[in-house]
Amino acid sequence: MELIIFSPPTFIATELKVLNLLFNRGLACYHLRKPNSSCQQIEQFIQGVSPQYHQRIVLHQHHTLLTKFPNLKGIHLKEYERRTKKPIDVFVHTYQKKGYTVSTSVHDMPTLLQLGNINYQTHFNYVFVSPVFSSISKSNYHPKVVWHPANWHNKIPFNVVALGGVEPLNIPVLVSRGFTHAAVLGAIWKHKNVEDMLKTFGLLQKACMFTSLL
Repeated sequence: MELIIFSPPTFIATELKVLNLLFNRGLACYHLRKPNSSCQQIEQFIQGVSPQYHQRIVLHQHHTLLTKFPNLKGIHLKEYERRTKKPIDVFVHTYQKKGYTVSTSVHDMPTLLQLGNINYQTHFNYVFVSPVFSSISKSNYHPKVVWHPANWHNKIPFNVVALGGVEPLNIPVLVSRGFTHAAVLGAIWKHKNVEDMLKTFGLLQKACMFTSLL
């Protein structure tokens, strides 16, 4: 099971410290999502990350920062961006041919299957489906469908990442359904102190490693 962590939607005082520690402890991918941030704020944040870890960061906003930080991992497209950037497969390919990953998110099965349309010449590297469980970070945000990889097996050419309510105890549930990738937000950032954030990350790593051996 491969693990992705999302940033909290707003800047918090300990985030940079925690992020550098998470990278040092093996985090492979961090989705930097700050919906109300300015380009300057995101730039300053990235500058606070050790350069050796830049290649593990995916931008949700201000994609033009790739010109200043060409070693970042990739970009994420919001739903409205996916609808407006046509043809979408050509847009995705322009980034992929430069070595960047391109991801997006969906919240219903028909849209997920549509993104797997075989008429596309190129596809997203991975797509988040959510919420898989009741959200930790959003109140009253519950699954409307049981996300199960069997429903799209052999129908889509990209990895599908489970998001929403993911925590150490339900990683085995995801594996039993057939997921190979999971993303976490609230399970880490709900804590108030660094020690608990790092402890939770360690538990997530152990759960992912253990289930990978099953």
